Amino acid sequence: MVHTLDYGVSKIGSILAHEIGHTLDLDHTHNASRSIGHDNNGGCGDCLQESVSRTRRQEIGCTGTYNKLKCEVNGDYFCDTAADPEILGLVDNDCNYTDTSYTDNWGDVWTPNTNNVMSYTYYNCRNYFSPLQIGKMNYYYNQIGINHPFYSLSGSNYICSGQTGYYSVANLPGVSSYFWETSSNLSITGGQGTNSISVQASNNDGGYVKVTPGCGYNSRTRTIGDFYSFQINGYDTACAQNGFNYNYNVAPLSGASYYWTITDGIINYGQGTTNVNIKLLPNPSNQTWLTLQVTGPCSSITYRHKIITHGDPPPAEQCFAPDPGKPFAEENMQEFISEEEIKLYPNPAVAEVSIFWPLKEIYGINVRDAQGRILFQQYNISENKFHLNLQNYPTGIYFIYLTVDNATIIKKLIIK
Repeated sequence: MVHTLDYGVSKIGSILAHEIGHTLDLDHTHNASRSIGHDNNGGCGDCLQESVSRTRRQEIGCTGTYNKLKCEVNGDYFCDTAADPEILGLVDNDCNYTDTSYTDNWGDVWTPNTNNVMSYTYYNCRNYFSPLQIGKMNYYYNQIGINHPFYSLSGSNYICSGQTGYYSVANLPGVSSYFWETSSNLSITGGQGTNSISVQASNNDGGYVKVTPGCGYNSRTRTIGDFYSFQINGYDTACAQNGFNYNYNVAPLSGASYYWTITDGIINYGQGTTNVNIKLLPNPSNQTWLTLQVTGPCSSITYRHKIITHGDPPPAEQCFAPDPGKPFAEENMQEFISEEEIKLYPNPAVAEVSIFWPLKEIYGINVRDAQGRILFQQYNISENKFHLNLQNYPTGIYFIYLTVDNATIIKKLIIK
């Protein structure tokens, strides 16, 4: 394909963008799609041609695609790109389409976009991808994945104010220079450009160190801990009945010591470590306070508190179970269905998950996060396949409660 206005940078850039589009799974806008006997959309028959109209649907006799939008099943499969018969040689020097008499199979004059990168227009006219084209490229790129060579960034987990930390990566093959970056409270005092640097902290607030080697390697970032921002991990709600035991922990701090205390509860074991196992005791306030005193690596002391409300924690109702080792809900549900028969797909999920319910009984659904907060609930559901929209849910672990006749079973869902 050669035109008089094609030259230099515009030609190279246009070709590159066009071929990258193909690499990321885009078709030509004049694609003959499902047709075997034609090389462009303009020559296709009625069931295989993308029409000028964006609302025209496949007619009876179009096997497998009846009543679907023609722009979704023909051409380049996108309804936000104008139907294109193939415009090679039909564009003037001002990027205008010149054949105003050529029509689709239903008598509508073609009005192709002469600026679309995936069309056969002049090189210097190509400057546009449609939103759906961009969306498909982004999706395809994320599915491909890029496997960069692995390497690790080592160094101190914490740097106290005025102290110096040291960070390094291995000498990587083919890399002659390394570019380092740090958060504003960390100053690089030596080694920029090499595979090892020294860093001095201006406060105890933590931060980050990032290295970018030469071509072929992705960046690595190491987080430097903030001694004052750690949290106690564990259930916010837990049972004070039936002798249940629970684990609570904090991330380890280099050089720190730990002392745990508890109100209305017992520390079973783990005193002096980052992880304790506790039992709650009933009290009128229905709360237990778990407190940790940390003597830190920066010659200071800080405290963290966890207020534990007495009640049922996720992922299962436990507090009033007759058998502490087996939740009441699961025991009752076995009369109806086994947990293995209820399916979540996909799991892990991204934007949507389907819940497959094998019974005829009407059921209810509620979704809770890891803290037990109810994020969604719906009752009197009769569908055997229920679609749950996850687009507004952050990544993490969730629990789906399915109830029927006062019995409940819980399924774990991972959103990534």
